Amino acid sequence: MKSRIFTLFILFTTIITNAQLPVAGTLDTNFGVEGSVFPPIQPFLYPFNIAVQQQTGEIVTTGLYAIDKTQAKYVGFIGRYDFYGNPKADFGTNGILEIDNLSPTFQSVHNVYFESSSPESPLYVSGNCSIDGKNTYYISKYSSKGILDTSYGVNGSIISLKGQIHGDYIYSLQENPITNHQSFKRYHLADGTLDQNFNNGDLPFLISEVTFYSSYEYNINIQSDGKIILCGKSGETGIIARYNNTGHIDTSFATNGYYYTDNTEIPGVQLTKTQSDGKIIFLTNRYSKYIDLSVLGRLNIDGTLDTTYGTAGYFKHTFPSSGFYLNDLEIQSDNKILMCGQIYTGQGKSFLFTARISDTGFLDFWRNDFHYQVSENFSLALIKDSYLFSYGYTFPTGNALNVHPVIQKIHLKSPEVSLNGTSLPSETTDLDLISTDGIIYSKDNVVLAAGDIKFRLDHSDACYWGAATTNSFPEGVSNMGGNMITINDSGTYNVSFNIKTGAYNFINKATLGTVDQNIDSNKFAFYPNPAKEKVTFTQKLKSIRVYTSDGKLMSSALTNNEINISGFSKGVYYFQAVTENNSIIGNKFIKD
Repeated sequence: MKSRIFTLFILFTTIITNAQLPVAGTLDTNFGVEGSVFPPIQPFLYPFNIAVQQQTGEIVTTGLYAIDKTQAKYVGFIGRYDFYGNPKADFGTNGILEIDNLSPTFQSVHNVYFESSSPESPLYVSGNCSIDGKNTYYISKYSSKGILDTSYGVNGSIISLKGQIHGDYIYSLQENPITNHQSFKRYHLADGTLDQNFNNGDLPFLISEVTFYSSYEYNINIQSDGKIILCGKSGETGIIARYNNTGHIDTSFATNGYYYTDNTEIPGVQLTKTQSDGKIIFLTNRYSKYIDLSVLGRLNIDGTLDTTYGTAGYFKHTFPSSGFYLNDLEIQSDNKILMCGQIYTGQGKSFLFTARISDTGFLDFWRNDFHYQVSENFSLALIKDSYLFSYGYTFPTGNALNVHPVIQKIHLKSPEVSLNGTSLPSETTDLDLISTDGIIYSKDNVVLAAGDIKFRLDHSDACYWGAATTNSFPEGVSNMGGNMITINDSGTYNVSFNIKTGAYNFINKATLGTVDQNIDSNKFAFYPNPAKEKVTFTQKLKSIRVYTSDGKLMSSALTNNEINISGFSKGVYYFQAVTENNSIIGNKFIKD
């Protein structure tokens, strides 16, 4: 029986025992080491925040550490990694940029804000430092490569401005020591000048009466409609206030603009996030062991408690240990809630956790990691609804001289990968690829016109794979956020994409050979495997390409149906061989 034979080279056909689609709450084992990346160990390291450059999927982390064990100098840092957890070699030193431009003794980095969605977007950095012995807040601007933009502010920084960056503005909530009130102001990000269109000034409470939280500049919730939510404590009761986009209290919210929590449920609110439907999630500031503790609650748009959520308006959970900390929240587009923190297990031990709550207020998944160590998760960042990054630390011995920062990548669902571009009949309609394991995505008989194409995650340009080089068709290893892949020739193609390596292949069906599949498959063999010096093929080949596990093309001349691998490093290699009958066959070998 005659049939077309095409076996995708093994860069696409990664073999997985009992392969299955990813399950929510499991680590993405394609990231780092089995789902975790461990940046360099530093003394007295403290992690603050993680952010994602959505278009490229690059990760940025922040924090501070001591230069040595004497603690004579602390520096802030920014770490930058690609979607797969590899340090960005062109950023700082092996992906780590130390920040000490404002202080010779102490400087920390709290948050990083991307100016735009472009892969070359500048970075705004906020944090604090010691200047003349005084704690001073700052905002600095850096290029995408980590070079200080000295044209910004004074020599690259705006000093004595503590605030949360959102869009073109800096929202600042600080204590006024003269009036003992908190002042709420908005500044222009471009130059740090006060926005005269905002209701700048003191809030109508003494700090002793109401304190809105502003630690690490992320407690202020700027909604998509421009309204602003502050949260904190009023005595022993939590308080949430909503303002319009010019800083005036929104009296249509709750009672004259203020919602006071039931202090038997949530005695203080440390963080709020707004769902896509406008409902507001608020997180408790209570840290201890309680039976059926109210961890978070949900308000309706008008500021009334949504009693349809969870148990009478709250997600409740019994923590199986002596205490816990909750540090961050994220919300998926389908209104599922993600949170992270730390749980104590007694005797000075703890473990970090990440959890998801359903849109109805009940536990969806909960994962604990690094048991029986001192560990904690501090920050979360989403890539669409497919992946969640968490950022924290562990120090197994409890010795702060050896703090291990850790980044984890967690599946939230099976990623959706699709084609989009001018080569399809409609740019507004994606063509979905099919996967059985969440790694290899493919579709046969795809009709493409001359034009361009890209691979999109979850049908969005917020995260996509494009061409890494100009010579990118019909195969290559893609680059996240790169240029479109140019389709040179119209035709019907079999398309494959590997989300683990970024490798792709467009096979024009008109060029595929027609052979006896049984004959070719029986003839094709190679030996030895593992091999040290060379690999020999039993069937005559026209050509062969050999790739490393991360998609790098190796030099592999074919001589007398053999390839010399003596110069290869030890590891697994993948090849794509073209037989004399024009069949394309893929497999792998091990260099011993």
